[in-house]
This record gives sequence, C-alpha cells and structure tokens, in this order.
Amino acid sequence: MKINLVRVDGGFKYATDEDYEKAKGLRKGTVVEANISQLRNYKFLQKYMSMIRCAWDFLPAGTKEAYGSVDAFRESIQVASGHYKNCYSIARGEWLQVPKSVNFEKCSEAEFSALYERVRENLFQLYIPEGRRADFLEQLKYY
Repeated sequence: MKINLVRVDGGFKYATDEDYEKAKGLRKGTVVEANISQLRNYKFLQKYMSMIRCAWDFLPAGTKEAYGSVDAFRESIQVASGHYKNCYSIARGEWLQVPKSVNFEKCSEAEFSALYERVRENLFQLYIPEGRRADFLEQLKYY
C-alpha cells in the first residue's frame, strides 16, 4: 500500500481523503515501514483538482448528467487535452482513449504542468464562455 503524507508540525497528515481511506484499514499499533521520497509539487496538484471542481460547478444545466461525476468529467477533459493512452476493448472490438494517471509516480512535473495548461485552455474553450471567465477565476479562489 502506498499513501501520500504531508509534513506538519509534530508529524505527518494524510495528503488526501484517498490516502486516509487506504490507511484506515490498519489497526492501531500496527508497525509499518515507510520509504520516504519527496513528490512533485503537491499544491499544484491541489490547484489542478480545484480548477476541475470549479469547472464542474460552472457546467451548463444538463451537462453534469452526461458525465455523471466530477471524476468522469476530469477524465474526459484530460483525454480531450491529449493526456491518454490507447487501450483495445475486446468487448467493444475497438480502440479506446483511456486517461493516463496524474499520479505522482506516473506523471512528471513537466508533463503535469503542460497538462494543466491544456486542460485550462480546453475548459475555457469548451465550457466557460468568454463572458463568464472572470467569474470563474474569481470563484476559483475559494476552492
């Protein structure tokens, strides 16, 4: 099991809710071994996820239902931004574009930075009209 931690005064805290969920299966008092390595810019990942959640909230009426969840929306915009791999679906008999991970181990800082810019441009181009961009950027400060 791998979890991400953030160094705080007095120790560490879980970096995300997902990390917390992974670790809560360990019983109290369990001794674990940790291999510490510094990850790429965690705050930049948080900024990216905030931009996605804010864009989700700005989607036009009826659009959210087409995606079903903010995670499905994130994956779709990543694919539209070129961050995908091709995967053959035996059941469908065709090649599908599957979003690549933005996981710290699988996506370099340079690759992630380029993805961030492409996703931002696609969000503006596809979902956030010129007249609402200032509102979007203002609202993004609160995410």
